[in-house]
Formats: sequence, structure tokens, C-alpha cells
Amino acid sequence: MANNRLIRPGFFVNPGVSTLSIEERYLLIGLTAVANDWGKLWFQPSHISSQVFPTDQINTEEINTMLEQIVKKGFICSYIVDDVEYAHFPSWRESGSFLMQYLDKPRPDADIPECPKSHNNKGVLKQFSEVSGTIEKNRIKENRKEPNRRERLDDNISEILNSQLVTAMSERYPEVNVSYYKDKYILHYESRKNNITDHRRNFEKWLLEESEKEENNNNYIDEELYM
Repeated sequence: MANNRLIRPGFFVNPGVSTLSIEERYLLIGLTAVANDWGKLWFQPSHISSQVFPTDQINTEEINTMLEQIVKKGFICSYIVDDVEYAHFPSWRESGSFLMQYLDKPRPDADIPECPKSHNNKGVLKQFSEVSGTIEKNRIKENRKEPNRRERLDDNISEILNSQLVTAMSERYPEVNVSYYKDKYILHYESRKNNITDHRRNFEKWLLEESEKEENNNNYIDEELYM
């Protein structure tokens, strides 16, 4: 028995799929379940009909006509090996395909031979080991782990507080030396761990508080000097 299959939203809006009849689209979805975990199946109309339309009164001729349309559109490829007809999904493992399947533990591929026809991904089904494709993707992601949001912000404070922001702040607060406080802000926060997610807003608040502190210090008069 095959694994579960994924049907992506892109299936229903694909231009090629839209040219198929409703019955042909249903059959195409059914073929993904008939296929083994490597996207290959025994291409025998009565067998396919028993799997996809077990209780429907659809004759072999109708099944053949629908299968011909699906093959004609390139969704599946049919081939013959030792006088037995098979088919497979050329895009079964193709990244970006709406028919692509991610399988953690695909069943062994021993009963259906490879397609002898030339495809862009010829032999690709054999090249995929039974190691999880998802696990492999996660391993690659782990090796290329991106910094989290806070780390990115901390590393790019200078870029966030750019010249355009300094100019805008200077126009808003003409009495304050924004460039001076920007440099102080960067030195302060780059040397400390913090959970700030919006340095623009935090800088403006910090700017007003620090400038007010310094102004108060400058206006302070030591009365003892005049006693």
C-alpha cells in the first residue's frame, strides 16, 4: 500500500489541468494514489478503473479516452517493458511541481521497471534514496540556519538607522543633534543583548529621553559655587 498523497492548491489553477474535463481531473488525482511511492503504476485501464472508480459505471473505452488526454498533456508518461504497459509521473520529485510528493519513508521500488524514455529527470526516481526528502531538506536548512529576527536587527542597526531616518528625525527635532545620538545608540545596543524588534521606534524614544537628560544636566547649577 502506498503512502498518503499531497494535492496542492496549484493543481486546481494549473492551466494544463483546466483543459481537462472534471472526470479527467478526478482521474488524474486518483492516479497519484494508484502510483507507487516512486510515481510509477501499472497502466492497465481495468485495473485503474477498479482503483479510482470502484462503484461507478464507467466503461474501459471511457477510461482509455481520459487516460489518453492525461498522457497527451504530459502529466504522466506511458511506456512498455516486456510487453507490459506502465506509466509514471515525470514531475513526481520535481521541485515546484504541483504534483511533487514528499515521502519520508517510500516503500521499496521493486515491482515496476524504469521508464526507458528520455526525460529531463531521467533516472531521478532511482537517485532518491529511501531517506526522507523532508529530513534532507531540514538538514540543509539547519546547516544554512538563518539568524532569527532579533539577531538580524541587532546586526543591522546601522542600516536600519540610515541617513534617511536621521534626516527625517533632524527635521522633526531640529534642536537635537540626531547624528550624535544615533552613534551613541548604536554603541549602546550593539554591545548588549536585547529583545528590541523595532529599532526605529525605540531610537526615537531613546533620542528624546537622552537629549532631555543631557539638557537637564547642562542646565543644572551648583548653588554651592555661588555661595
